[in-house]
Amino acid sequence: MKQVIVFFIVASINVVIHAMDIGSACLTREEVKQVIRQLQRDNEDMLAKMQSCGCDAALDGMQTAETVSNALPATNTIFGVSAPSPKPEIYIAPVPVEPEMPECPEDNPMYQMINGKCIYYEETRFDYAGAQENCGEVFEGGRLFEPTDEAENDMVYKEFKIMFGESYIRVGIDDLTKEGEFTYASNGEPVPMGPWLNDQPDGGSAQNCVVYGNYGDSKWLDYFCSGRLTSICQKTS
Repeated sequence: MKQVIVFFIVASINVVIHAMDIGSACLTREEVKQVIRQLQRDNEDMLAKMQSCGCDAALDGMQTAETVSNALPATNTIFGVSAPSPKPEIYIAPVPVEPEMPECPEDNPMYQMINGKCIYYEETRFDYAGAQENCGEVFEGGRLFEPTDEAENDMVYKEFKIMFGESYIRVGIDDLTKEGEFTYASNGEPVPMGPWLNDQPDGGSAQNCVVYGNYGDSKWLDYFCSGRLTSICQKTS
């Protein structure tokens, strides 16, 4: 009779544990642990009472709360029906931001937007250093125009010629650092092209600054840095 009672108690606990497994979708893992621990405490109390009256009870097959909890399925199921899985995150590529074009007061004919650059045509005459300083005042951080290719070089000169006709005009190129090696004034980088007028440059160490020629085209020649000429300014940002 004692063995029957012990078997009934152990079987009852296992049935409850199995029921907890089936209904685990409704409880968290920690809640399942707490319920099983309470059953174990109740069972231990019952076994202690049975032992006090001479009954031996085996604990074989009993499962701890941690063992049962760890054996729970990773995904929630209720009576064999899978709960919906969380929706995967969808990557949305950022919309590319168009670079802002520099502001350019094009209502003033002295300003022109050419090849993405705001250009200012300065008719006041300056020497090379004065022209650089003036461009820094026309535009905050501005500089003398530095053509990056022959097409841009030609477009800028064409607009100047429309307004002022044929004239010498300064750009930001010189060989002041090393004779014969013409570089951009702003960064000292070598100029990647050279639309020089025939036989130019020919001024040697006396003529170290580049200007558009006074011949109705966009060809370059070297000229005195001290001469006072019109100039072209470029906004840097």
